[in-house]
Amino acid sequence: MLTKNLMRTLSMASLVGVVSASAIGAGNTLAAPTKPAEDSKIFVSSIFKLSNKADESQNHIAGIELDLYDNVNQFNRMEGANAYWVRSNAWAIDWKRLEPNGPGEYNPSDPNYGGQFMREYEYLMATAHARGFKVIQIIRGAPSWASPAGKEGCAIRPEHYDNFANFVNKIVGKYSKAPYNIQYWEIWNEPDGLKDQNDPNGLFGCWGDPSDPYFGGRAYGEMLIKAGGAVLRADPADANRGYAGSRVVFGGLLLDCLKPCPSADFLDGALIARAVVDGKTTSAGQWFQVMNFHAYDIWRDNTVVGHYDNPNFGSAWNTSGPTVAAKTDYIRSVLNNNGSGSKAIMNTEAAVQCYCGDLSSEVWNETKAIYAAQSNATAKAKGLLANVWYSYSGWTGHQTDLMPGRGEKAYRAFKTSATQLKDARFIGEDTGYPGLKVYKFNRRGNLLLVAWKLGDGGQAMSLPATPVSIADTFGSAVTPAQTLNVTLRPVYIEFGFAAN
Repeated sequence: MLTKNLMRTLSMASLVGVVSASAIGAGNTLAAPTKPAEDSKIFVSSIFKLSNKADESQNHIAGIELDLYDNVNQFNRMEGANAYWVRSNAWAIDWKRLEPNGPGEYNPSDPNYGGQFMREYEYLMATAHARGFKVIQIIRGAPSWASPAGKEGCAIRPEHYDNFANFVNKIVGKYSKAPYNIQYWEIWNEPDGLKDQNDPNGLFGCWGDPSDPYFGGRAYGEMLIKAGGAVLRADPADANRGYAGSRVVFGGLLLDCLKPCPSADFLDGALIARAVVDGKTTSAGQWFQVMNFHAYDIWRDNTVVGHYDNPNFGSAWNTSGPTVAAKTDYIRSVLNNNGSGSKAIMNTEAAVQCYCGDLSSEVWNETKAIYAAQSNATAKAKGLLANVWYSYSGWTGHQTDLMPGRGEKAYRAFKTSATQLKDARFIGEDTGYPGLKVYKFNRRGNLLLVAWKLGDGGQAMSLPATPVSIADTFGSAVTPAQTLNVTLRPVYIEFGFAAN
């Protein structure tokens, strides 16, 4: 498994409050973002005319990050949990491994090209599709001949953007077809990250540049124009058969802090990036269809169930719920300000991390379960296309796994939320219950409430009628009654009448 401990020297320091605003350079006045020109909008619209249509998968938000080992059990457990989305940085298609010596080296028609590791990836991609999962496939990693000095193995020098685009075009041309049928292509993972000296291969980000006013975002955006065009041309939409084609997914942002934190300018930089395509000036916002970020909270107290927070986003268990809400709101504001407000949005890494003592304690396991349920419900309420738990086998040192044993409670909570929220359409938040978080959904015509307390203890919740069913966090039935005691453990309350 690829360990994430290698890559967050700066970002995790920021998350736990080590990096302060006083450490941020002041005095830089950034140019106001500009919207895409109308001529370039018209130019590219025909390439992906169906790309902004609602996808059938919007009815099913739950996903899991997978690993390279224990494949049969991973797929079985995912299927048993009613998960839909699959993502894996461990299966990422790595440009530097497939074209190590120079541009154009990759031969997609050679069944043996790439050796055993590509055969394994192909097996996993094909198996995922055959079992009904939707794969988010990552493409990343520049070979040394295309990397800038100091960023070997990760970011790309501008003169090689076209070479990367040619590689992407061949990859998508091959793996968007049967038996793989991949439609979602994530270009890089955590591109706003810095190159970690403990991670010489640049697995996690590496476009981040503290010396740049946009933290390297404009360079990533210029590359994304070329790579996005390559994806869309390799597997275009087809209106005649109602096929939306492949979708370009922005690399999942770390986005560890808000402005004036320098890395928060990365997305603005990417969205104002411009490049000439076939004689027309186009913006990066026109060449991807799905925005993408990562959202984590921290559990700091190994004696109390359910207490988590993320101080950089003002999120906490007893005030707002999971950070996915604050990050979604922030990203939507940036997209709107840059003329890209219609983008679908994913969270492709979600979890609560343990910075504490006994990772195997029942207090921690229940906290993880509570968070998994709250995260999925919040992401659904925020209109996300996917919310992907990180991960099946867990982040080393933080025990975020869903495996049998220590991950069983979180697995059951994940399964319950995935099952309850499938085919549910968000209606609104019910603010008539002070102290409770209550989301309203229309699930196949019936009103479904997902409720939990923002705080310890219990609180009485008077319902408008006796529900037809109530399920607890782990899927166990609760006797229906018109008054319910609600705690921080989410409950699913279904009524036998239509939602408003």
